Parts: sequence; C-alpha cells; structure tokens
Amino acid sequence: MMVRFTLPLIAALALAPISAQAQDVGVAAAVNQDAQAVVPGSGAKTIQLGDNVVFNQRIDTDAAGLVQILLADGTAFTVGPNSSMTIDAFVYDPAANTASVAASVTKGFVRFIGGRTSKGEGGVTIDTPIGTAGIRGAVADISLGGDGTDLPPHISLLFGDQITLRPPGGDMQSVTEAGYSIVVDGGKASVQQTPPEFVAAMQQVLAPKPGMSGGAAAGPTNQSAQRSGLAASNSGFGTPGAVQSIRGYVGTYGDFDAAAAWVEINNLYGDLKDFFVSNPGYVDPDATPESPTFMFAPVRVLTAQTYLDHNNNVVQAGPGIVAVRPGDEGAFYYGFNGGDGLIQFEDGRVISVPFKDDQDYGTYDVTGPYAGVLHIGQNEFRAYLLQDSGGNPVYALTGYSADAAAVLPTADIWRYRLSADPLAPILTPDGVAIPFADGLRLAQFSSGQVTAGDLFIAGTPGASDGAIGRGLQAWLAISGTGVGQISAINLTIGAVRDDNGPHFSGTRTGSERVSNGTQAMVSGDVSTQPSGENNGGFFGANGANIVIGTNNASDSGFGLPPGEFGTIHVGNRTEIISGPAAQRSDKTMTGFAAGVGDVVNVGTRTMRGVVELNFNAGEGTVTGTINVLASDTGGETEAAFFDQPQNTAYINDQIFAATRSGSNSYIVSSAATGAGGPTVCTSCDYLKWGWWGIAPGEAAISGVHMGNWIIGDVTDAANMPMTGSATYAGDAIGTVLNGGAQYIATGAMNATADFAAQTGTVAVTGFDGHDFASTFDSTGSSFAGTNGNTSVSGAFAGPAANEIMGSFKTVDGAWSASGIFGGAQ
Repeated sequence: MMVRFTLPLIAALALAPISAQAQDVGVAAAVNQDAQAVVPGSGAKTIQLGDNVVFNQRIDTDAAGLVQILLADGTAFTVGPNSSMTIDAFVYDPAANTASVAASVTKGFVRFIGGRTSKGEGGVTIDTPIGTAGIRGAVADISLGGDGTDLPPHISLLFGDQITLRPPGGDMQSVTEAGYSIVVDGGKASVQQTPPEFVAAMQQVLAPKPGMSGGAAAGPTNQSAQRSGLAASNSGFGTPGAVQSIRGYVGTYGDFDAAAAWVEINNLYGDLKDFFVSNPGYVDPDATPESPTFMFAPVRVLTAQTYLDHNNNVVQAGPGIVAVRPGDEGAFYYGFNGGDGLIQFEDGRVISVPFKDDQDYGTYDVTGPYAGVLHIGQNEFRAYLLQDSGGNPVYALTGYSADAAAVLPTADIWRYRLSADPLAPILTPDGVAIPFADGLRLAQFSSGQVTAGDLFIAGTPGASDGAIGRGLQAWLAISGTGVGQISAINLTIGAVRDDNGPHFSGTRTGSERVSNGTQAMVSGDVSTQPSGENNGGFFGANGANIVIGTNNASDSGFGLPPGEFGTIHVGNRTEIISGPAAQRSDKTMTGFAAGVGDVVNVGTRTMRGVVELNFNAGEGTVTGTINVLASDTGGETEAAFFDQPQNTAYINDQIFAATRSGSNSYIVSSAATGAGGPTVCTSCDYLKWGWWGIAPGEAAISGVHMGNWIIGDVTDAANMPMTGSATYAGDAIGTVLNGGAQYIATGAMNATADFAAQTGTVAVTGFDGHDFASTFDSTGSSFAGTNGNTSVSGAFAGPAANEIMGSFKTVDGAWSASGIFGGAQ
C-alpha cells in the first residue's frame, strides 16, 4: 500500500501570510501508507505523519494509500486510494482576510472541506479531467472513477453553499443544495440527485483499511487518553463534572398527564425521589429532592401472544401481538444514560435494556433474555424491537409526535430508509431491507434481481382531500429465467393526515407468481404506529423517524391465519429532497402497454395496447387508464387506476404509482422499485416505464402479472425531421407465454428511421433466446408495422425525435411474447 507526494507541505500551520511563492503550504495530518510525494526535480518520497506539503508537489496514492492534507487556513483535502493531486497555488493572509487555493486532481477520489479560502467567490478552483470545479463554503466529494467502481465521474455537494463545474467546451453546471451532484456521463454534464451508490462508494474508498492508524505509531487507548492531559486542557474549559441524565416513561396510551404519571410511578414502583437523593451523581447538580432530574414521555408496548414473566414462566397474552391500552397494563421505562435501563410491567415482568440519551439516529444491539435492536433518535424517540427466548416479539415504542405544522410543510420530498422486519428480515443483495413482505415466501428468491425502493413521502400542502403528503414504497423480485422463473412485486401507497397527530396510512397492492406458475394478488393495510401520546406517527427531530407496519402489526395483533403475514419497520429520514429532483408538473403523457392475461371464455393470451397517465402536481396524484387488446380474440379491456386520491402517489417525475379502490389493479414506475432491477434505455431523457397488473376475474381481460408500459414526451408532428435518418439503441422487456408457463424476459433493441421515406425497422435480439424484427411506416410522430409473426407500434419522443418507444408482439410456434421497448439516438 502506498501514498506518494509530488510536493512537500508545511509541518506547522502559522498565522503568518502564505503565498504561492512560499514552499510550505500545508501538513500531512493523517497518512495511511503507502503515499508518496513527488516534487519537480526531486525523486519520490514516502509521506509520513506531520510531513510538510509544498507548493507544486504531487501526492500519489496506491490501492491502500490514504492521506489527509491540512492547509493553514483550515482547508482539508482527503486523498483516497489510487489518486493523484497537486496543490498549484495557495494564498492566505489572515490580517488582510484574503485566501485562495488552486489544485489539480488527475485521477481517483478527493474529499474537500473548505476553510477560509472557500468563503469567498472564486476562492477555490480544482482542475480535473472532467472540467474545472469551483467550491464555495462547502464540503464536496470529487470522484473520477477507478478503484473497482463503475460509477460515472461526478462532484457531489455534501454540505454548504455551492459547487460548480465547467466542462471542457461545455456550459457551467451549478449545485447549491446538499444532496445533489454534477455527473459527467458520456461527455455530457448534468445535475442530478446524489444516488446512494455515490455516497456508499466514496465512504468505502475513504475508509481506512483494517490495521491502519492514520500514520500514528500506535492507536490511542483509554490509558493513553487519561495520561494525555487532554481532558484538562481541551478548549481551555477544563473537565466537566460527572453528570448523567435520567429519564423515565410511563405507559398511558392516550391523553398524557405528567403529574398523574409521577403519582402512578410512585404508587407502582416506590418513591424514586429517595433514589435520587442517595445517588446525587446521577442527577443534575441543581436538582433537589422536590425537583429531581426526571423526564416523562408516552410509551406503547406490543407484546407477544406468549411471553416469559420475571419467574421465567410462560404467560398467554392473547391472540397475537397486542398493544398496551388504558386498563390493560402499564409500563415504566427508566435508566441512566450509557448504562442499563429497565422496562417494568405491572404484572412483574422486567426487561433489562441499554439506556441512552437522545442522539442522532442510530441502532444498538440488545442482548440477554430479551434480545434485538434498539433504534434511537431525538425527542425521546426509542424503538426496542426485541424477542423473548421463545422468539416471540416484545416491541416498546416511545417518543413525542412531531407537530403537524413541522411535518411536510412544503412540497419537498421526505425519504425514509426502512429497517428489516425483526421477526423475518429480508434484504436485497445490496443490503436494503424489503418491507411489507412475507419473509417465508420471499425466501424463495435466493438469487436474481431483488430490489427495494425507499419510502418517499411528498408534501401536498394544498391537496383538496386534506392530505398533507402522499407516500410510496415499492419492491420487486425476479429469480431465474425461463419456465422456472418466479417473480413478485409490491407497492404501498398512502397519505399523511393530521387526525389528532400527523400519521401515515395506506394500502399494499401487487402480484406474485411463486409456485406452480400460479398468479396471486397481494393486499393489505399499512400505517405508522403511535407511541401513545396521540395518533401521531412522526417522531424525532421534526418527523425524522417513524415506526410503520402492516395492518397485522397494529392493535389487532399478529394472530394470523395461515398464509398471512405482518411486519413492522423503523424508518429513518435520510434526505429532504427539494429543487429539480422534487419537480412535479401538471401534464398528460401517453404511450404503450403490453402483457399476458386471461380472456374470458378463451384462455391466456398475449396483449398490447395504449396507456394514458394524467399528473396533478398540486394534488400529488396520477390518474389514467391502460387499454389492451388480446391477440387473435378481439377481447379488449380497460384498466382504470384511479377513483380516490389516497390510491395514488405522484412523488416526482420519476417515482409514482396508482391503484384502484376495492381492486388489485396497479401501475408503478420502475424508478419506484429501487436500483438494480431490469432497465429500459438508461440513456433516455424523455421516456418513463414501469409495471402494471390486474387481478384474475376483474374484467374481460384479467390476471395480468407484471405487465409493462412505457410513456414519453411524444414529438410534436410539426417538429418531426423531414429528411435524413437516425439509428436508436436501447432495451426491450416483456412477458413470454411458453406453453402453460409465463415469465419475464429482456433483450436488446435497435431501430432505424428514414425520415424522408417515413419508414423504419425495430429489431429485438437475445429475448429469451429469440431474435425478431419488423419494418414500420410512420405518420407524423407515430408508427406501426408487421413482418410475418412480429408486429410493432410506437412513437418518437423528445423535441426532435431524439428517442423511440413502443410495444411489440411476436409468435414462434408454441412460443409467443409481448412487451415494450425504448431507445435513444
């Protein structure tokens, strides 16, 4: 492992003015070797902790190298593995309040943390192969690729005011909001929301490898920290006294009265004031026996259908998980920050759990007779998801609900990452939890494409039905190919309302084909869980946390008949999305649909048709229909995907879905199901695609499982090219009907268009081992054609026929298929 310098940096950071002519400009504040410095005219030198960094010196790192450079103004560069960076110029005069820095990064990964130089306009410029970056008052990541990542080069704003990038020969791109990146892909720069894989990749490359200590001869220990004298000198404030907070909670589940709770605590558990008096080290120095440091918050407990009492006896609690309600049983939760706490019940049960003060969201393992995970946040939010020794759940939820005025006050999007269900956890190959899913059935998807999107909730402050937000979460699973393939899709749509506290509730819809080729539809309700103060289900700092479960995880319990399931999940808000990534607009988009379904009195057939979706930005809804015609039967059906606002969610222009009230019909965009699934034209800017389905027996054509649709910004006929030609490349996806089997298949799509002759071809290759093609004739922006057993219909999209989309049907003996395609020039 190696890190190289190509210039020496300063060993001591003085407040004297520093200019580009001075040699020393910074210091190596942390080094994981090998890193080398290369100074023009000198040989390479291995960097050591505390080495000076000088003007015009290049820092090179190998696959395990990592170095942090600290400049005199407080600016810091962290240079990752397989990277190369040079500080070209540095000027710093604290007396004159002037500072600037120029650097070059030719490859690899760099994290920039701005000091005084970044406060002013033009204070920081960094030359890269993808353009010249400017950074003002910000923390930014620069990733130029390599080190095993296949992500496009990008610059991400993590925190602060602004980053810019002027590509060679291109227009300057600018980002002024954290969570967005300037991405250069195929030589084209664009601004987009920072995807999780960007963040994960940078965290991975900048994390020190095991056994490294940043260049220190030995890592710190508790003993060395005590001997260091740091506690007495840190910041000049001396050592604080040993003060721990103590918190207590009483289960009231309803109107909460702190004074009454104090009386109840004393009646149930003795006079705790005596404890405070005899243990003054655990209370605030200003506390008195009459005013102890003690805090209250509502608590709600869900217990198993059987549980173990404090004498290890099995107790029957009833049919399934039941919530603590007034008159059922009380719960008292107390403890010392950083130590052990207790959840104590009126019936004598005592659960020992870790006890911690408020903090930013985190999780902690809980061990012992009641084991599981503690989720913790701000404003007394705690979620203990535990199991007794028999595997039965005991969940304790506490916290104050956020005020309705603080929940989704604007049209921004709140993004929540959900934890796995504690009883039957299911994860994607990337480690993302799959919520609201039957763990036993989904366990069959041992490999393949299993993806899950986060829960997105978009603010709708002006919605006519009173909803202050609409939410959507979706996942899909496809395992195997051909006749042995199994597949499933699930979408959860709901709304946030203020009904004695802001809370989310909605429904689950989807379909699956997991055994013997039979299709089954899924349905059920989902809602956030209140702690007991009111109906509010948003906790933490302004709604940063939720606990959400299926209908079978609510007060009615987990007493489930065979074949049903219930789950519960903790959600942590990872992002508030605004700006272009939260864009919604009123519009109508049209396109094409395909699938395989059952025709009444005929049988199973491939089908094709058209789709129209209407988007309402203010309401946060998407409405529309799919009309399909079954092959060779004349059978036609219309699937409507809206009759109540709560059945739709228009999160942004990429993430949306709708269902039909009282029905299992669904439509969902592919972007809602998360990254890693099938793709259709990743380079297209004017197309969107996704999945749809209808339950068996609902219409003349029904029983559609994971059919496909595609819509786009159709080119105006007046803007269609009248001369020349174009070629298009993209993808095709659809459903195969092979004897009695149905399964999803994908292939490559290539198309040509002769605009003068108004003709063209669409060819699909590698689709379940089949290649097929058809010519077409075009009229305006639409086209259609048939070549033997293959037919296509489609349209051009974009300002000037930049992209192409459509549907296909093809037959080869007992094998047939229908699907959609999309591509770009």
